Amino acid sequence: MKRLFTVIFAFALIFMSCGKNNEVTGEINIKSISFCSEADVTLKLDGISSSKGYVIVKEEHDGTIDESDVILVSENEDIASVKILSISRTLIQYEIIAVSPGETTVFAQSVNGDAVSEKIKVIIEGNEHTGEISSAPTEDQTNKITNSTDPATEEIPSDTTAPATEIHTDTESVSTATSAETIESAKLSSEQPVEPTGITYIINKSSKKIHLPSCSSASKIKSENYGETNNPDEMLAKGYEWCKRCHK
Repeated sequence: MKRLFTVIFAFALIFMSCGKNNEVTGEINIKSISFCSEADVTLKLDGISSSKGYVIVKEEHDGTIDESDVILVSENEDIASVKILSISRTLIQYEIIAVSPGETTVFAQSVNGDAVSEKIKVIIEGNEHTGEISSAPTEDQTNKITNSTDPATEEIPSDTTAPATEIHTDTESVSTATSAETIESAKLSSEQPVEPTGITYIINKSSKKIHLPSCSSASKIKSENYGETNNPDEMLAKGYEWCKRCHK
């Protein structure tokens, strides 16, 4: 009986020693990796541009894994990237981020490549640049258009009176009245409101309204309806109207 007890005690010591060695070396033997959801992921650059999910890792000894044990891979990082957010024992939370329009796939695998998950298709929709007016005129072009269409910006001659030497005595009163009308007309033109140039106006593609940047309504525009322009005249020609709140 004493010998049997000694043998059992020896086996117990050997088993405990093996367990401690595994803990010290930190050896992880991953049997399988799988996504909690295998459904395709569709993201929009001008809407929901990222998606989170979970990967389940099965380890042979039910050990705890870390970022050095598993990697997440995007087969085309120019379209979508994927990264690990957190790890809880054998559960990995990840995030897929849209980069540019197109399709790619993502998957997870152990560092040594022995365990590989299924591939998930990722579809990225939308345009890379949103809220941008195409063929926007330059500042010089805007000034030329404004000056050619707005009489308030036309140059007023410095001398609007007719030369006295060329006016006959019998028509002096008529010439004087004409000169006075010219000056008065120039004053009225200069008093007309002039739309400021060099300002980026906010437009609502849904309501067809043009807002000043400081307008309280501009901050409430949804992203899919948001736009900008440096040429309000062009937008007015397209059927847009000024906001009555900020442009009175």
